[in-house]
Amino acid sequence: MCSRNPARCTLDRRDGRARRGGSAMKRMIPVLAVCLAAAGCAGPASVNTVGPKERAAKPTPIEDERLITDPLFARQVPVIGLIEGKTDSGLRIVEAEIRNATRVHQAFRYRYSWFGPDGLEIRSPTSVWVHESIPPGALRRLTGIAPNHDAHDFRLEILADQ
Repeated sequence: MCSRNPARCTLDRRDGRARRGGSAMKRMIPVLAVCLAAAGCAGPASVNTVGPKERAAKPTPIEDERLITDPLFARQVPVIGLIEGKTDSGLRIVEAEIRNATRVHQAFRYRYSWFGPDGLEIRSPTSVWVHESIPPGALRRLTGIAPNHDAHDFRLEILADQ
């Protein structure tokens, strides 16, 4: 029985005879591979979002200008829009709404830079790269608060984590 293909034979411990087949573990490998493949196809769950149809809040939208250097990431996690307001102390606050248009978590970094009336950048300890992650289908707002009352303009930079 095992003379044709000795590599597929095993020695039975009970009686010392050669038997066809393999260990139970060898027979389980294809089953395990199919189970792992099926589990991997499911992918992470997507986020469903619900909110009131009639919104009480009336955000102030900002028209934006975009410089896209990573078109793939810009499609995967697009900026839906920008809104602005004022904090209680009168500082300008900006929020960028983004959406994960993919079926996987997206990790990225972002930072706000602020500029004074002369166009020069205002150096601030808050102008640092912030690490974020957004689940599939989710909406998220990236908030930036001006470092002082002289901040007139801002720039939001978003960078995909590789």
